[in-house]
Amino acid sequence: MPANRHSGHCCHNEDALILDEDGIYDPASFNDRLLLGLKGTISEAEPHVLSSSHLLLDGVRLIFSEHTDEDMTKAIAPRNLTPGLCQKLEAEMLDACAAVAARHGLKAEALGITAMNLRWNFDFGVRVSIPRADGTTIQPERLLFEVLAPEYGLRSEDFGREFSSHGERFRITGLNLRRPRFPVSAVRIPDGKGYKFTAEDVAALLQLSMKDVSPKS
Repeated sequence: MPANRHSGHCCHNEDALILDEDGIYDPASFNDRLLLGLKGTISEAEPHVLSSSHLLLDGVRLIFSEHTDEDMTKAIAPRNLTPGLCQKLEAEMLDACAAVAARHGLKAEALGITAMNLRWNFDFGVRVSIPRADGTTIQPERLLFEVLAPEYGLRSEDFGREFSSHGERFRITGLNLRRPRFPVSAVRIPDGKGYKFTAEDVAALLQLSMKDVSPKS
């Protein structure tokens, strides 16, 4: 039976299978229906295109063999986002970006969630860098902070540390020299919203956080 879209439709109604020189197809399967549609499209193309039809179909088979029909079903969007869901999606997308970067000899690193609107969307950053010989990457924000931190009463290792202010948690992300009164940049955990602080306040809050975690005698 010819492998085309019309025959696929008829056989689907009759719970039949389609057989051709490339294999057996089940019209009830999403992947097989896609392949049948491609074969029908290719058969209508010019003769010189037909010579590459098997290569194209093999590539499509390879891609879709990694997915089940359930995978191809469109997921139902949630009514709202949650911080946990945003963090899970960020981690999954970072893994995907890291895999793509690795294929090119590069390294992808998370810059964290930068904005979060639980009703509509969230933003997060990814930096792709050329790794150094030891596998590490250069972080300009960290280098600047480590050099200038002592001048603001902070320590170079304070980059990335967390502190609490008014019942909320923040993480230090850098120093902004264009804000002499509020030079310390930080993001709120977990939504990633950016805030600015005085160096004196951050130094005091970091000291307080160290006291909070110190063992009591």
